[in-house]
Amino acid sequence: MNPYAKEKLRLIIYATVYDKLKIYQTDEQLYGTFLDYQGHSTPLINPKKIDSIRKSVGLNNLNYPKWRLKAKYNYDMNVN
Repeated sequence: MNPYAKEKLRLIIYATVYDKLKIYQTDEQLYGTFLDYQGHSTPLINPKKIDSIRKSVGLNNLNYPKWRLKAKYNYDMNVN
């Protein structure tokens, strides 16, 4: 594994573990790594800056998974 990929993976794992701990402590998360079954994140500590916070650790935009499902499978998570 190249050093860049290894560092990016380390940051993503850090963000995931950090969010899990914050959810356990306060029911909020910083990086938005955990989504419910409808694709919504649990409450965020700073929702206005979530995309820049995620970018700082190499994560995609918070809406990327929804966009990807729509683009690849024509599946809209907003439809009930």
